[in-house]
Amino acid sequence: MKKIAVLVLTVFILAACPELKEDPYDTEDLTTVTFSGELDADAWLELLDDIARKGENVRLDLRKASYKEGNRAGGLIETSLYPFTSSGVDKSKPLGPAAEQDHYIAFDPFPAIRWGKDKIVEIILPEAAQMINHATENAVLRSRSRPEDYEDKNLEHSAFRHFTNLRSVTGSHVAHIGNYAFVDRDKLETVNFQSVGHTVFPKVDPAAAAGVSDEEYWHSRNDLEQGFRVDIGHFAFKGCTALKSVTFNSAVVIGRNAFQDCTSLESVTFPAALMIGDNAFEGCTSLTEVFFEKATQICHEAFKNASSLKKAAFNVNPLRFTSGTPAAGGELLYDSVIFFDQAFSGCTALETLDIRNAWNVVFLTGSLENIGTALNMHLFDEPVGGTKSSGHPQMPAFLGTGSRRTLTSVIIHRPVDGLKIAGPGGIGDVINGIAGITVTYPGSTP
Repeated sequence: MKKIAVLVLTVFILAACPELKEDPYDTEDLTTVTFSGELDADAWLELLDDIARKGENVRLDLRKASYKEGNRAGGLIETSLYPFTSSGVDKSKPLGPAAEQDHYIAFDPFPAIRWGKDKIVEIILPEAAQMINHATENAVLRSRSRPEDYEDKNLEHSAFRHFTNLRSVTGSHVAHIGNYAFVDRDKLETVNFQSVGHTVFPKVDPAAAAGVSDEEYWHSRNDLEQGFRVDIGHFAFKGCTALKSVTFNSAVVIGRNAFQDCTSLESVTFPAALMIGDNAFEGCTSLTEVFFEKATQICHEAFKNASSLKKAAFNVNPLRFTSGTPAAGGELLYDSVIFFDQAFSGCTALETLDIRNAWNVVFLTGSLENIGTALNMHLFDEPVGGTKSSGHPQMPAFLGTGSRRTLTSVIIHRPVDGLKIAGPGGIGDVINGIAGITVTYPGSTP
């Protein structure tokens, strides 16, 4: 009787604990499918059809694929990349100097086609590909509008939208990632794009910056309204919840919503980035620390609700080639570091904001609202009589209003003991004048 009981119990346990299955996406067991030759629309569709018929998960190696002259319909295509302006895509403007081409060989995954793509776990893009094509021109134009108005309509236009099991993508010569490239690819873990980025040095207006080289001017002034190129397209990786780390060593401009809701993203490396677009890292709840070497424009809601972010550091030391206050004439000066509206709103774990090398810093409305109760700020300051810093004039609204203003304690660390931060109109003076907030200066006397 005992033996029967033991046997029944064993059967019950085995039934309750089903057999463990191997990971169906184990990359070591992937079949590698390679392709060489002209990758036009017909060849691309035939390749996808073969993958669908075999029904196996594959690593697709397209490195040796070549461009077929005149192809504009899937696979490797010829396309034009035009700059963004305030009204959309301006096709009348070149990208910049003659050295900056405006025609590219792009990889276009033919977004409308579904079959075979769900079996591609890894993809290595053609070496001939210089960019990933925008999902649709409509998506490109709409991306200049407020995201909340259009994002739901455009998610279906994701260039890789049917690659539902994609884990890894590599593009060794890709210099530009188009809008909506990988939206909601929630299994995507690894991206390798070491060539993404550009260098454009527009001519300097001598009246604005006498004696400043084109390169120096570019590193101080870079904004979308001037028609400069976005390297990582708008919404490019939005919702890629399996991404843990990204490195883009040459990317200059990060598009709006580029990494929004990448909830597993722990590490970001952008040593060349000058601009962080609107909502670029909104909702990246696993980010704990960010460091940007050159960024001078941190746009609207760039890190909104990055609720685990403890430290944000910006090492840039921009040139000073203008005079006056940052809002002179109603325009912001581009030789300042600017944190736009709600840049860190909802970063409730934020403890340290380090901008110690920037001679002038501008915080716009609500940029430090709802971030917790205590903050360490490392700010540039120079001795009385210095010629570089014009101080840090601010309006109290940058800390939020009403219930959105949560700070009660601010500690301002100054590399050089001076008076400009604490003087009339300086940031310390403004904060200290807000009821319920105390400002201290460790190791120095305001």
